[in-house]
Amino acid sequence: MKRTDIYQELGVLQLFLSAAAGKRPSYFELTPFAARLIRFMPERLRPDRFPFSFGEVKDEKDHALYPLIFGDINLLCREIFDRETEKAPFFKELSGIYPSDKLRVFFKKVIHKEITKPVIYINILKWAKEEGVFHSKNSKYLSSLRAYGKKKGIIVAANYFGAMDILLDLAKALFAFMVFPLAKIKRLNVSRRCRQEKPIIASPYTAREITFDRSYRSDIFWLLDATIPYDQVLIQFERKDVPANPKMVSQLEEKGIKVIALSPKASKADIPVWRPTFEFFKTLGKRNLMTAKALFLATFRFDLKWTGFTFEIVMLNNMFAFWYDYFKTLNIKIYFSHTDVVGEYNIALHLALREAGGVSLSHQWSNLENATHAYMGSSADIYFSFGPRYRNNLVNYSVDSLIYCGYITDHAFAPVKERSERLRNNLRAKGAKFIVAFFDENSSDDPLSVITNHKSADTYRKFFELVLSEPSIGLVCKPGYPRTLRRRIAEVSALWDKAVTTGRCVFLDDGDYITRQYPTEAAQAADLSVNMLLSGTAALEAYLSGSPVIYLDLEGLSLADEYKYPGLVYDNLDRLVRDIVIYSREGGQAGLRSIDALIDAKDPFRDGRAAARIGSYLKWLLEKYNAGASPEAAIGSADKNYRDIWGNDMVVKGFMS
Repeated sequence: MKRTDIYQELGVLQLFLSAAAGKRPSYFELTPFAARLIRFMPERLRPDRFPFSFGEVKDEKDHALYPLIFGDINLLCREIFDRETEKAPFFKELSGIYPSDKLRVFFKKVIHKEITKPVIYINILKWAKEEGVFHSKNSKYLSSLRAYGKKKGIIVAANYFGAMDILLDLAKALFAFMVFPLAKIKRLNVSRRCRQEKPIIASPYTAREITFDRSYRSDIFWLLDATIPYDQVLIQFERKDVPANPKMVSQLEEKGIKVIALSPKASKADIPVWRPTFEFFKTLGKRNLMTAKALFLATFRFDLKWTGFTFEIVMLNNMFAFWYDYFKTLNIKIYFSHTDVVGEYNIALHLALREAGGVSLSHQWSNLENATHAYMGSSADIYFSFGPRYRNNLVNYSVDSLIYCGYITDHAFAPVKERSERLRNNLRAKGAKFIVAFFDENSSDDPLSVITNHKSADTYRKFFELVLSEPSIGLVCKPGYPRTLRRRIAEVSALWDKAVTTGRCVFLDDGDYITRQYPTEAAQAADLSVNMLLSGTAALEAYLSGSPVIYLDLEGLSLADEYKYPGLVYDNLDRLVRDIVIYSREGGQAGLRSIDALIDAKDPFRDGRAAARIGSYLKWLLEKYNAGASPEAAIGSADKNYRDIWGNDMVVKGFMS
């Protein structure tokens, strides 16, 4: 089918215009109303969804293109920011309100979010050898997208007429300007159960378990080896999909740890719910006046580029006021979380905490094998990374101190040994002589997903068939997201049940959202760990805890460093299964050659003390705050203590990428 017009997002206006012209357009996305309308259109005019699966977008050598595409997005984001944003008068004026280094991160995130899908779709059209016109939803960066499209041989046009994007942005900004504060008026006041004079360390609940058992995945891992006074710790619940429950709250309150929910729906337990104070309105009014003055001055200098960011600027002020009120009222001086990297408005959290005299800390959670997306950048004051191997991959980061701490949950390696040994013995009692641990990655049928549900099911099928055909092989499956696995790989449910019935196939899938067991528990029970190359976090944990590892790469990531080690990466399921059978019969193990050179730079410590190092740093900060020190003095003292113990090269000051 020859396509003449392909829309990033097909709306009602484009639908009517195309029908009036007798055209049948294609689209990547539909607005909800347009999705209803097309059901009533005649077949000859009914638009079709452009067929693709992002994970199958590869070059002629079967190499995945998505790492290169995301590299292009980062480069284009930086070009747009450098050329159109940083040099604009409005940016200079706003830098008088907020620190320019944090604003850089904020606006790059905004730009990255806006251009990501257009750039992906342009590359998909090139890959599919389409010659039609691509209509980008975003017109703010149309000239840059056109230039990029021209390089790829794709004609790019706007979805809307002229300044419609800007008008829509202004309408959204007006809505946010009025509705956000009005919503806070309804919930004015605050419970006083969490107020106290002492400085507080706050940390959000992120869907892991609340437990003090070192052998299970814990949201409070940083407290396990720290001598931080529990009465100066506050755990906040903000996710409505995984609200606080009485069991969590009881465990925390028994230790004297404070709890709070940021909204009524974030808790199913009887805990305080945060309600804004008058400080919110005072702060918001002040910020809005300062911003209005800055934008007026920019306009006076004939700069109207800020109109393309109206909604984002309004929301930055809204969220700044929200967090400033929260931190100031509850005397929170230290905030520790790894979720800050996602989204643009978390920048407001860091800005507000520093304004309130506090320090924000973030940390690496997974193996960042490729450069991070600009949208995932951090602007925390302190960022803990596993090791120097990741330094060049921290794109769009602006932190005062980059600190290397080691693999974040290595404290669990020793405590899980007993359970791992018990699991291993149970499998051997059922006849397993060679045990394989398999670690999957999440899958989805969304076209933009790299791993489809069918591909995930096909991978599990091979492992289930291996168990059923080889009576001497045992299998430990450690799914990342167990709650949805049955649904996602439903096509192999019967095989799953048969494999489990043998007694030689076990799933470590205890957990409501993500599994409560760490990957090391499965790895230490196995003779060999099979890991998806796409992420590599489970492989890193398995190797650090002493298990031989091999990688499965069905996505075509041929440029990964792991390919430099012969026999370490398999890009074919049949070959992988064949070699596992050979190794099991010969008593050997695949991937036994040392990859220490690859791992050492990822974790320069390898001593099981990463959480303890983080906990010590937090304790040093708190001690300084208890003594009345400034944020700068607290950070300086904690940095010095860390360097004195772990070495000067473990702290990188003023890290900005």
